[in-house]
Parts: sequence; structure tokens; C-alpha cells
Amino acid sequence: MPISLTPPPPAPLRTMSQADFDAAYAAFIAWQETSIDELNAMIAVINGTVGAGAIAIPYTFSTTTTDSDPGSGNLRLNQATQNTATVIRADLNGSDGISKTVLLDLFDDASGPVKGYVRLVKLGDETKYLIFEVTALATPSGYRNITVAHRASSSASPFANSDAIVLYFTRGGDLSTSIA
Repeated sequence: MPISLTPPPPAPLRTMSQADFDAAYAAFIAWQETSIDELNAMIAVINGTVGAGAIAIPYTFSTTTTDSDPGSGNLRLNQATQNTATVIRADLNGSDGISKTVLLDLFDDASGPVKGYVRLVKLGDETKYLIFEVTALATPSGYRNITVAHRASSSASPFANSDAIVLYFTRGGDLSTSIA
């Protein structure tokens, strides 16, 4: 699904009746709250496309833990307690509907035992996160299994089902070793 911005509603005008003005004002405030989420999602897509440092891929978090394709735009872990996960299951498409296959397949390119680091962050609330060390990548049809080791988190399970999240990946060096 491409990201688009919702156009603003008509602005409240001083010539409106008080009731119409109040309704227009409330609609305008609600639109601003929606537009912030839309802009944050767009920034995540731009960061993933332009790339300044980490690869950024927008996803929708799924609390399902089965080893299967998580569905278009979804990401799931193999454990219900999120900071105990050892596998991230990432669909080949981000939540923006754009294929991320080429990016995901870069995750195991480093020759060292540590391929890089993944940081999962709740969109709009960077205080909710998980950080993992990447050690391997499997390529089942339709998604990728990223083998990981937990390194840090904001809590045991910071994400709820259907949370908008961003996966950030930073590649390790060719001689990278664990930070633990």
C-alpha cells in the first residue's frame, strides 16, 4: 500500500456559526494528528529508500509466532515474549507495499559471525524498541527468517499486534564479532 497524505479538511472561518466553527476546528485538529502518523510513515520509507546509514523498512507487527509467511507488509518473531526471540520473520514487502527483497538479502553479506544489527522501533514512539544481533539469514519463499540474538530492549514485549514498526538494519564489518 503506497503511503499518501490525507488532505486537510476545510479550515474553520470566523464567518461560521459557533457550532460550525467548533466542528471545523475539531476536524482540523483530528487531521493534524492523522497527518503526523502519515508523515512519520513517509519518513521511514524515505529513510529506507535514500539510506543514510541504516536500512529502514516499515512493517506492521504481528504477534503470531508460527514459521510461515507473515503476510504482506508484516513482521513477526518466533517467541511471544519478544525479547527472547531468536528468529525475525520479515515479509518481502514492507508495509508500504514495496518489495524489500534486495535489502533483506543483504542482511547476511558480512563474512564475520555477526552479520549486523537489527533495531525494531515502534513508529512514532522510539521509546519502544528491540535490538538484535544478526547471525544468519534463511530464504523461504515469500519471506525471510533472520536468525538473531537479543542485545537490548525497552521491555520484554514492547509491541502490540498491528503496531506500525520500523526495522533498521546496520551491517556488521567483515570481521565483526559479538558485542555481548
